[in-house]
Amino acid sequence: MPPGRKPKSVVEAVELNIDEELAGGTTLVELQKLISNRQSELKRLQKKREKIMIQVKEIDSEIMKITGGGKPGRGRRGNNDKPLRVYVEEQLNKNKKGLTLAELAQAILDTGFKTSSANFRNVLYQSLYNSTSIKHDAQTGKYIIVK
Repeated sequence: MPPGRKPKSVVEAVELNIDEELAGGTTLVELQKLISNRQSELKRLQKKREKIMIQVKEIDSEIMKITGGGKPGRGRRGNNDKPLRVYVEEQLNKNKKGLTLAELAQAILDTGFKTSSANFRNVLYQSLYNSTSIKHDAQTGKYIIVK
């Protein structure tokens, strides 16, 4: 090591057997005791973490029993009486002039339709896009039933 350069760590100071002055006034015995204490603390924390991980696995198992499986913490699919397509057709039959995507989404949600989607309008759009019985009027921006 170049003269005047201090070690990067206490371990480096011990490994290089440098004198007390460069090691910050700490003796070799004190450094060994410090390392031993750190290793003991590390083992204690690892055991504690392992116990907590076992508890987390047990809690996850209980959650899966309650929710019926799947990954814990994930939302469950809405349990609706009818498919989304049927709700769409009912709303469009009530409104013969058609509805915009936003109006249709709100009307469906107002019927009590359950969804866990963060963006229900996107889900609805995909359903409308793939439907052969529903047409989009580009001039009005409304969706209507095609007979």
